[in-house]
Formats: sequence, C-alpha cells, structure tokens
Amino acid sequence: MNLKLHFRAAAVAILICAMQPAAQAAPGYSVKDIGTVDNTYGLKPASMNDKSWVTGHGEVPPSGESRAFITGPGGKNRRSLGDRLTAYAINNHGAVAGTMQDANGNTRAFTSGKQGSNPHEIGTLGGLNSSAMAVNNHGVVVGYSETRPDSSNIRAFVYDGNTGKMTSLGNCPVDASNAMAVNDKGMIAGSYFCEETDAIRVFTASPPDYGLVPYTSPGSLNLRVTAISPKGTVLGTSTVANGLIRLFTIRPGKQIELLNTPQELMAVFANALNDAGTIVGTFEPPNSWDLHAFVCSGDCSDFVDLNSVATAPPGVVFAQAASVNASGQILATGSDGHGYLLTPKK
Repeated sequence: MNLKLHFRAAAVAILICAMQPAAQAAPGYSVKDIGTVDNTYGLKPASMNDKSWVTGHGEVPPSGESRAFITGPGGKNRRSLGDRLTAYAINNHGAVAGTMQDANGNTRAFTSGKQGSNPHEIGTLGGLNSSAMAVNNHGVVVGYSETRPDSSNIRAFVYDGNTGKMTSLGNCPVDASNAMAVNDKGMIAGSYFCEETDAIRVFTASPPDYGLVPYTSPGSLNLRVTAISPKGTVLGTSTVANGLIRLFTIRPGKQIELLNTPQELMAVFANALNDAGTIVGTFEPPNSWDLHAFVCSGDCSDFVDLNSVATAPPGVVFAQAASVNASGQILATGSDGHGYLLTPKK
C-alpha cells in the first residue's frame, strides 16, 4: 500500500498521566524464552495482553509468507492462527487484529474471536487493501484502508465488531491517514495529512462523532503514533533536528512533548506503554547498526538498555521490546529470532 505516512516515517509504535517527579531505576527481569512459531523463522512478537497472552507472526520458508500465532497465559501453549496472516494486536479476551492475504493477493484487515478463534476479514472502505492495527477490549478495531480500487489513497477507519460496520475517519477531500491505536474509552490515535504539501499531523478522535483533533510540534517531522494508554496519553516517534529520531507524548489536554531520551542516540523508536508509565521500544546504540531494546518511564530520563537489566541467553541480544502490559511484563524479540517474556522481579 502506498502509504505516505510510512514513507515519511522511520523504517519498518506518552508521557504518563501522572508524571513522576523523579526518575526511578528499572527493575530486574526474569526471562522466559517463548520460542518461535512452528516451522517458521524471523519471529516477530507484536503484542501482549494483561494476561500475558502473546501474538505475532513468523515467516514460512521458502515462500516467506507470514504465519500468525497466539499463546496462552505466560506465553505458553503457542499455536498457529493460520498462514498468510500477520498479527499486530491482541486484547484481553484474546481477540487478535492484523492483516490477511486473500486469494487475489490483496491485503485485508482481519480480526478474530476470543482466544484467536475464527480469524476473519472485516472488509475495506471501498479499495482493494486494508490493515487492522489495534483492537480494544470491546472489539473495536482501528487501522487504515484504500478508498477506491483505482487509487492507493488510504484513510483511517474504525470498525465496530458488534455491528460489523467500518467507518472512515476524517473528511479531507484529498488525504492520507492511519489509525494506529485505540483504548477502551474508544479514543483513537493516528497520523494524517490533508494535502500532499501538508506536514503530517497526529490526531486523536473519540466517539460518538470521531472528529479529528490535530496536533503538531514545531521542528518535528514524520510524527508517527504507536500507542495510547487507557487514560488517553498518546505515544509516538518524531524526527527532529539533525535527523535525530525521538519519542513524544501527548497527555490529555496538552500538546506534543518530546521525552528526555539520551542525546547521544541517533534513533529511538517507541512501541508501547502502559498506564503505570512504562514505555518500551528499540534504539540504535552509538557507532552501531545493531538494535537494542529499551525501557523507561515518565519523561524517559531513566532510559535504560533492557539488556542491562535482563539477562539474555549467551550470544543473544534483546533487540526490540514490542509490548508492555499492566503488570509491567515486557514482550521482547531476541537476535536469535525468538520471542522472550520478561517479568519484573519482586
């Protein structure tokens, strides 16, 4: 899909509502290897719920097609959801959202029932392709879709799992937008522009009318939303001066605020946050092309390499932290292609 937002954003996921006045050291973590998806490689754990059920996908050799998976509590009892499925999100009932490829090679948004049952396509806004990026505990799914078969223009959508209705967000005559996160209040966050020459803005939208509330930040480009907390704090990534990639949050009633990640880092990518203030993601260490996972809280002045507080197997580096749940458990990807569940030590 020709998504301008992705082209402008960094390759390839908040300041907490009650911000702590002082940084707190990250706890140590116990580590559990949840392995790989059967007969796949390149595991990509994507999301974890508050029961520590995990979803994600791997690639099936030799075709490279995606195979989605789901686990039970604690990352146990991993099983396949099916081939040609890519999973991005899971709610506390085990409903999964992502993309599936149809017989014609088109990409379609899908969601499932509880515990990953019955993955099914949810349609488009009139075009050939769509993607589901998040699902809340009420079965509300958000993502983006092409709007006509003859155009790659895309628009954010909200899908009601109870009614089966997909609704477009925004009313610009020429635009591109994506909805990347939704909380249990139905508050949606994403990015958009109205004209080709416009800067990309962050938006939030809330029921019942889902009018877009825009946010911009002077000196920041390529604003990309990755998460929204239960209380409505938005987390994202932005390109700032000298091409540096930094984290931002939008607290309820506030504007965009850049977080205090280490200045020597070229790129920091946010993936997830919880309501306690824990933020996780990945970063590029100085003078290295490798990726390392991180964890921080509040304004991220306590930013720490996850590898310094959790012991990976010999020869393995935690390269990315994809998700964090209400208990502070972190879902990470290792350099060995395995998924890992990191649990804070008491």
